[in-house]
Amino acid sequence: MTKAYQEIEREAMREAQALKFRGGSLPPLYAHGAANAPCTKEAAIARHYEENPEDYAAYRAQHNAKALIATLEAAGIRLASR
Repeated sequence: MTKAYQEIEREAMREAQALKFRGGSLPPLYAHGAANAPCTKEAAIARHYEENPEDYAAYRAQHNAKALIATLEAAGIRLASR
């Protein structure tokens, strides 16, 4: 089962605050051998998604613009194109 973004965000906030309090940092993302990342909510969320690709896939599916556009167009709303 995947976690909701709000739950991931709350956990990331707690983790980032705890690491900041202890003076720690997050391991680097993607680039092995890179410097550790600062303790930010965004870095903690990115690390969670890297470690849990099923949660990232669920987030992307929920926020997919193509699906939203198709839903709006099916309801008769036409979006202007550039």
